[in-house]
Amino acid sequence: MLSEAGGKWRPDESDIKSARQSLTKMKPEYTVEFISLMARFQAARRQDVEGLIRTPTIKKVIGKYCRRIDEQLELFVVDDDWT
Repeated sequence: MLSEAGGKWRPDESDIKSARQSLTKMKPEYTVEFISLMARFQAARRQDVEGLIRTPTIKKVIGKYCRRIDEQLELFVVDDDWT
């Protein structure tokens, strides 16, 4: 997996929107796993992941996993130098 090897997800707004639209068509477990991987390997910025799950549509999809996702979001390290 690229994130394990140090790869980073550095999306712009259109990338986040596209990823969100794709994830809403998949099982919610895929969204949970994506967030888990991003957190475990610090492969994304927390704000980008939060942007990914901000809309009512995706929130409805991941509904029963919100607590688990919130726990994963807490694992992100705040890094002001991350660009």
